[in-house]
Amino acid sequence: MNGNGLSEKLAKSFPNLIPISRPTRDNNKDLIELSKTSYVGTNLVNQKIYDPCWLIGFLDGVGCFFVKLRKASDYKSGYQVSLKFQITQHCRDSLLLKNIVDYLECGKYRETVNNNDGKFEIESLKDIVKILIPLLDKYPLLGIKHKDYVDFKEVANLMKDGIHLTDAGVKQIEQIKSGMNRERNYE
Repeated sequence: MNGNGLSEKLAKSFPNLIPISRPTRDNNKDLIELSKTSYVGTNLVNQKIYDPCWLIGFLDGVGCFFVKLRKASDYKSGYQVSLKFQITQHCRDSLLLKNIVDYLECGKYRETVNNNDGKFEIESLKDIVKILIPLLDKYPLLGIKHKDYVDFKEVANLMKDGIHLTDAGVKQIEQIKSGMNRERNYE
């Protein structure tokens, strides 16, 4: 798997398994164009997202919730607060990330050529509040990332109510952010 094929034991256990051609950086654009006009066999490139449960499982595995605080003198509180939800994958999986944009009808795909990766990102507070949060409330994350989502949602609600524009709001958001992601105490 992952480019090395099946082990001999797996190949014997699953003799009828049909390999799927994985997109590469070189053939991905051609495969995307071909998938628009015809069926490309069992290629991954023509797979659309139909099941929100699959998407939630994927988000639980690779999604990231970010709260950013940036000093900004043009803000009354002295800080600009922003949110970002992001999924990063190798750029050969650009179609998958673009399919997420299509499925959610929000966010954007951005490629980082230097790192050979692509990113699905939602940064609009409106999209976070109206699309991402309702989705994750209806189909909850099941892993430890759920705790980061709860914190992310709390900050989104503070921002929606304009509390992030006050000194007290910024302090509250700093406190929430200090316990998220790698800073979380998992005891």
